[in-house]
Amino acid sequence: MRMAVVEAIGRLRSMQQETAVRAIYWSLMITGVLSVIMIAAIPRLTYTNTQRYHSPDFGSVVSWSILATVTGGILLGAVRAGGPIRWRTGFSQPGLTAFVLSIAAGITLLLVPAFLLVWRFEADDIEGWTYPFLNKRWLGAMYAISLGSLVLLPPVLRRLHVVPLEEPQAAIIQPRVTAGWRRAPGAAALLALAWLVAGPPWNLAAHHRPIDFHEQVHLGPLQAIDKGYVPFVGPASSQYGPGTQLLTYSYMKWTNQFDIVGFREANLVQHFATTIVVCLLAWWTIGFPGACAVLILGLSFSPLGFFSPAADGTFQGFFGWANGMRYLGALVVVPLTVRRMLVTPAGRMDWRLLVIGAAAGVFAWLAQENLSATVAALVFVLVLLIATRTITWRAAVSSTAQVAGGSAIVAIPIVIYYTLHGEFARFVRNYLLVPRAVATGFSNTWWLEGPADPRYRAYAFTTAVIVIIGVAAVWNVREMRLRHPLTESQARLLAYLGVFAASYHTALYRADSSHLVNTMLPLPFVLVLVFRDLPEWTVQTAPGKFALRAAIVAAAIWVYPLSGLSGVLFASVIQPSVLRFRQSPPARIASSDPRPAFVRATGHLQDEPSVVGDAGSMRQFLEDASTLKATVGDRRTYVVGVRNIYTGLAYFMGDLTPAPYLFDRETMMINAALAAESLAFMRERLNEFECVVSWTLEAPEVKLFLAAHPDARTETLRIANAPVYVVLKP
Repeated sequence: MRMAVVEAIGRLRSMQQETAVRAIYWSLMITGVLSVIMIAAIPRLTYTNTQRYHSPDFGSVVSWSILATVTGGILLGAVRAGGPIRWRTGFSQPGLTAFVLSIAAGITLLLVPAFLLVWRFEADDIEGWTYPFLNKRWLGAMYAISLGSLVLLPPVLRRLHVVPLEEPQAAIIQPRVTAGWRRAPGAAALLALAWLVAGPPWNLAAHHRPIDFHEQVHLGPLQAIDKGYVPFVGPASSQYGPGTQLLTYSYMKWTNQFDIVGFREANLVQHFATTIVVCLLAWWTIGFPGACAVLILGLSFSPLGFFSPAADGTFQGFFGWANGMRYLGALVVVPLTVRRMLVTPAGRMDWRLLVIGAAAGVFAWLAQENLSATVAALVFVLVLLIATRTITWRAAVSSTAQVAGGSAIVAIPIVIYYTLHGEFARFVRNYLLVPRAVATGFSNTWWLEGPADPRYRAYAFTTAVIVIIGVAAVWNVREMRLRHPLTESQARLLAYLGVFAASYHTALYRADSSHLVNTMLPLPFVLVLVFRDLPEWTVQTAPGKFALRAAIVAAAIWVYPLSGLSGVLFASVIQPSVLRFRQSPPARIASSDPRPAFVRATGHLQDEPSVVGDAGSMRQFLEDASTLKATVGDRRTYVVGVRNIYTGLAYFMGDLTPAPYLFDRETMMINAALAAESLAFMRERLNEFECVVSWTLEAPEVKLFLAAHPDARTETLRIANAPVYVVLKP
């Protein structure tokens, strides 16, 4: 057996082009036949007759499978009849063989998406999902296979080929590094620009708008923390990052603004911090001119544009949901790690890598997306750096271990804190619960705005953009020669490209413009580096470089909605920002009514015409919330549901003390199985529940509470323009 394996590896390493081409034809035939068999057989084995599972993609898969089978058979027959294929002699034969064999492997691996399309997972049997459930697991697999077979695998196979790599690429003269003190004015200018477009004064006290549902989902967990519960678990549980939650709460308390204005201001503080980090990172790794371009592009099509100054001198945006810090960690950690890997000898300790690792730990605590994107991007870049002999295996392992050690320095106190409170297992579960559900199909959608939306092209073609840039960065495409070792500029581009690839992956599932733009934080870095650096090592002549840069600009404008950039930025960002700094900040108006609901609305927002949707006017809602507080008092309360608003708003504005329930209803209780688990948890700790609030007495939680307390008192109130039942323990 061992000898057979060794011989198979030897044949693979010495494979010729003709054999690799035949492998493509065989893979087409095999994949086509097996895909049809899987589509026909697996649903019959895993789905009952009553379920009758049939995906609208089945017909497309079968059609493409038949076409692949026929095409592979015809081509294989043609090769056998006509002899070996003749290739252009200027190509590197081992390099071309590696690419062809990688494509054959990718075609064969398409069996995985076909399997994921029809195989029934546990999540498919769960009912009561609070958002649509759509199986797009196969799409994520296709994305991974595309990058793996076209970008990652060819360099690996070329490196493994028996024919040694061609001569190293000619060294590219790097610009002389400017002393730090001479670069300081550029950093100061960028900080000033960041302050102009994202910094205070935000004048939020004068910003009038409803309390969006994305804001409401945070308010209940924040209220639970304020009442003494452990952050991120139980009543304080949330689908968003634990660090972001604690930062928001700390800022609101530190500034004595535990109210709606304070919550919104905490959002903008995080947005401002993201803008500063992006500017400084671009300045440090790309230079001042490139950093200016990164900021301009970022304001146009990235999370940096989620908030902007309004014409009245206040700040507007997607409060409660928009947070550029979700992918900021990967954007910071991966390029800086690669930068240190290039200069740190293998096996040597580098305190800078420990610091970078600590930053990775902090960012992973801030948001789950940072953890997944950082790991995926590091794997992407390390494979290419090792395959191109830019770094050694030993250097990669040593540097990665130091980054992991730095992350552990941050993780250990968090683990100790939750372990001492007996909540570590629930912390880990809550951290992974929603991301895992999204990966299996929860809240997955097709492009909601339709193909006419200008951002749809970005959704549809970003995979192709990543593949093209990745191939151009690693290969001399004209000769199919692998570049080795990579220069600093090439490694830097790959680092940012890896972050882009890892971030964009999540947009494939929840497909809409907001979720797409949320993953675009690395895009400005990639576009600037592709425009500035890529032509320098792909084209020899000045006219050729000019033409390539013109093509890059045209392609970027076509794929990404960047046209009209300067005019839009001036009208929507620069002018309102200048106005904002000219105005005198509005004085904060304290509530004249001492009741908590009025205090948390502040004196500015008490007379808003609407809370949100059909919830009625703000003043009436505040009166209703105050009545609820007077009725409930300090009883430990479980708000099962209120029409027209989320439960978090009722907890927060009513200053209620949450009962020790298991999951936040809107963000964590996402299906019937979790609802049943939450009900069972309530049954075990029913003596700790002293009040239940619900829009219906038929809710299982209300029935459970009444069964345990048949003499409970029930009062009918109104809140958010709808009746609610308040069931009080005697």
